[in-house]
Amino acid sequence: MRQDRDGGKTPRRTPMIAVGVLQFLILLVALARGKALAVMMGPEGVGVIGIIDQIVVTVAQFSALGLPFAAMKFMSAAHSRSEDDYRDSFAAFARVLLVLAGAVVVVGVVVTLTVPEAAGELEDYRGALVVSIFVVPLTMLTILIAHTIAAAQKPQMAATFNLVFAATATGAALAGLAVAGITGFYVGSVAAGVLVLGGALIYLHHELGLSLLRRAVSMRREFRQLSLILRTSMAAYVTFVSASALLLFMRYEVLQSEGVFQVGLLQSALGVALSVGSILATLGSLYLAPSMNRADPPSIKFRKAADFNALTAFYIVLGAVPVALVPGLVLTILFTDIFAAAAVALVLCLIWQMLSQVATTYSHVLIGIDRPVSAVFATLVSVVPGVIAVSLLTGPLGILAAPIALILSTLVRLALIVALLVLREGMAVPWPTALRYLGVTVAIGAAPVLFDPAVVLPDAAGLASRAAYALAMIGLAWLVKRPAPQGK
Repeated sequence: MRQDRDGGKTPRRTPMIAVGVLQFLILLVALARGKALAVMMGPEGVGVIGIIDQIVVTVAQFSALGLPFAAMKFMSAAHSRSEDDYRDSFAAFARVLLVLAGAVVVVGVVVTLTVPEAAGELEDYRGALVVSIFVVPLTMLTILIAHTIAAAQKPQMAATFNLVFAATATGAALAGLAVAGITGFYVGSVAAGVLVLGGALIYLHHELGLSLLRRAVSMRREFRQLSLILRTSMAAYVTFVSASALLLFMRYEVLQSEGVFQVGLLQSALGVALSVGSILATLGSLYLAPSMNRADPPSIKFRKAADFNALTAFYIVLGAVPVALVPGLVLTILFTDIFAAAAVALVLCLIWQMLSQVATTYSHVLIGIDRPVSAVFATLVSVVPGVIAVSLLTGPLGILAAPIALILSTLVRLALIVALLVLREGMAVPWPTALRYLGVTVAIGAAPVLFDPAVVLPDAAGLASRAAYALAMIGLAWLVKRPAPQGK
């Protein structure tokens, strides 16, 4: 550990780099999954699985009530007190989440099997929908376990768990797809999830002393801060559910307006952009968020956010600008040549992911200083312009409406969060961060303006000019990546 200038402690960058490497491996798994689906199923199959996957994520986040994120906050605090408090806290949160997971399976299966309208546009895939319901509790528990490990200041172990889960689930799901189609895809996912989660619980009991069956755990004592737990859970709940619901709504809007083929194209653009942003998202949740929930004064947390944003801006340029320069080629390599039609949508999705990373960083700050209700307010307000935009723009703009709506929604959320931190918590206006990310937006957005995104494979001159642009932007980002001094 190294000392902060203000007397606190922050983790060394070595674990952060290690987590980044592990997340890069997870990214490779995700890209391999997308490529296999594109080759085996085409745009239509990618679109269907994309919608079902989004349903699973939305239902999981809706059913978890934000508890996995709240658990990380309170387990981080418990771990800073003692190992026994940490173990008690895990047992309490895990038991509540298990009850919620069981309830969602029962309700989900009954509704899907007995309500004819439940499948909607996916009536032909009702069997896959039923099986996918069993992925929901596995998703909930996977998030809890990763956050539990992160709360113990072990981000590398948490990232390793995520990698093992992703690789195992992907392999089993693709094997199931080859044998029994989309239904088999989710059968494989469920089987792999049960195997990995069971192994993880055994490992955590051996290494960290964690157990669902831990004795003498007082639920009343563990939840004595019920008001703060509920407010923290609600903040995570509203943020995650709103984001998932907005993505699901956009997919359905495109499905109804443009058809399942266009949903597949949109899914490819979203998938690549989310993959580019996944490394930073994981660093935020496993590295920054636990740090924000330690017992540090707000001034230190403000500075940590500025430091994190400064560092991630460079990595965003490093990952996103090369993709924005040859979006059609990236989509062709990662999927098939049919998906190159989503090139412009991909560039817009990259800009959305960049803005989302900044908004999430400042959201972690709000949670860390015990202002979760403010995060809820900003998220709820930001959903409205996103829904309106995609509803109005899908007809004239097709799949481009979705990333444009996401950009608008994220800008509103970011502006509200920063305004709340500045006006109510005394944070200095983050002008250096604003200017830095304005430059990142220009670097990404200028790529399809200067270089034709319809060109899948540029000629030698085109490749040389694109390479020169990428090197110039990356070099500039490197020169300005050191964070500027922050006020109180």
